[in-house]
Amino acid sequence: MTDTGLLSVRVEDNSLWLTNNLPFVVRDASLTVVGRGTTGGPAMTLPVGLYSVEAVTPRGRSMLELVRVDPATPVDVVVTEDSGRNAGRDDGQDDADGMRGAVEATLTGTTACTLLTQDAGGWTFGPDQVLTAVPTATYRLDGRDWTASLPLNPQGRKEDEATCRVELDLSASLPRLGVRFTEQRRVGRAVDGMLRHHEVMAGAELLDQAASLLLGKYSDPAAAALGGLTLHRYGRLRERQDWIENLARDFAWIPDGRILLAALLMNDRDARERARGLGLLVEATEARPLYTDGMALATDLLRRWPDADRKDERAERLERLAGYACVTDWDSVALVTGREDQWS
Repeated sequence: MTDTGLLSVRVEDNSLWLTNNLPFVVRDASLTVVGRGTTGGPAMTLPVGLYSVEAVTPRGRSMLELVRVDPATPVDVVVTEDSGRNAGRDDGQDDADGMRGAVEATLTGTTACTLLTQDAGGWTFGPDQVLTAVPTATYRLDGRDWTASLPLNPQGRKEDEATCRVELDLSASLPRLGVRFTEQRRVGRAVDGMLRHHEVMAGAELLDQAASLLLGKYSDPAAAALGGLTLHRYGRLRERQDWIENLARDFAWIPDGRILLAALLMNDRDARERARGLGLLVEATEARPLYTDGMALATDLLRRWPDADRKDERAERLERLAGYACVTDWDSVALVTGREDQWS
């Protein structure tokens, strides 16, 4: 009979929801996935041996911890805000301090937002009181211009609930801009972290719950749009149409909400509803999307719309999106675009 032991994973965080729902993956010594779970669940029973536990922390970092399971002592892996500082390809801010001086990064302009603070780690932005378009920040980064859409939250009651950060990410071969949710926007930050670290499928139930929480509380529309886009990617949005209707109607400054609603109406049996969806899509694509997935979804809808209506407008909107997509950082969750003439 093979000896077994117990492995549990838990979170120490101020968010009770994240404490009980953060997903994790367990791999054996050959890197085969042997278990998936969520924190707050029962301990796993595993054969004695070496394992790695992979998770996305409440801060959105990836973490990896090596453990040995044995029958004598249960293994308890604790995930905290500080976990994952040196685990693989992170958000770039912890191991890059010594490299920052070699990278020239200058904020050259903003729209619909205010720079609140600038420090060694990056820039913190707050939204204009009334938003009519997606806020952006433009940078000159090693001689090239980049524009980042900023998922700010004018509904935030406290400053940290309204702001977002832009940080230099030096973990790749070229320096990048990393757009991050701030600490108090915990659920949005966790979803962003799972997307950036490819843990979406491991956390599919978490994403479903997260979208429900974000949309239901109606307190962070930018994060709710991210949850909606992610659920649409995995075919889990149809039952959320009422909430997406609200997002599209009440937060018109986020084009992604109307793009999502158009996606739900695209295959409606009622021609009037399809026409309404196309109208929303044409209207939404006059402006810059907030998220990379929003831009990709809008482009796909414009190309594949089942009716022949408004062909000229659709072609014009596709050309507009191509301008945003001329140089897109496809690894970024928030839309970050460059200028085509600087990459020829």
